Amino acid sequence: FVCLVGLIFEAWALTRPSASLAQEQGKVLHVRGIVVEDAMGRPRILLGAPVAKVEGRKDQEDIYGLIVVGENGTDRVIVCYPLPGSGRQGESAGGVLLNDARGGERGGYVAADNGEIVLTLDGTKDEAIKLGVDPTKPMSWIAMNDFEDIRPRMLMALRGHRPARVMMLNPAGPGEQEVRVLRLSEATSQKLTLPRAAGRTAILDAVEKLDP
Repeated sequence: FVCLVGLIFEAWALTRPSASLAQEQGKVLHVRGIVVEDAMGRPRILLGAPVAKVEGRKDQEDIYGLIVVGENGTDRVIVCYPLPGSGRQGESAGGVLLNDARGGERGGYVAADNGEIVLTLDGTKDEAIKLGVDPTKPMSWIAMNDFEDIRPRMLMALRGHRPARVMMLNPAGPGEQEVRVLRLSEATSQKLTLPRAAGRTAILDAVEKLDP
């Protein structure tokens, strides 16, 4: 009897770790997608790889991540990788997008595959305020854009070890804009003229030529 009890105890001791491991593994849920509905049966939270194409959501683009859907079916919050449309700009990116009630993008926090990270606050047409860090330059910058033609009107940049600069841009005639450059290290300003269509990168390149 004593020997029998000893054998039973030994078998229990040997099998207990495996049983415990199996029990812990049973707590992990493996799924392709989850749809959370409200009391009216409308999809409100979608999680998936990609998220399920459900009736009641206006945008049916494939998203690998999490979407919070508004009562009217628009995507209000998107957390995913890659972000919708990011590949069209040459770099895939992941992050968070915030939309208004009509589904228009109003802001985001994005990290691209090349290391650049950007925070945006958008108007009803396009990006209004942007903050970014680009380690490939290296450069950190803040831009405030015009609401009409979505061009920088105020740009502050710190590029490498060069002096920090503040650039103020105003239309100077058909197809041109006036740029006032303030160097924070010397509290002096300069003036140059650039094409009206010049974007952030072209402006910074032109300013660097003034004081390489």
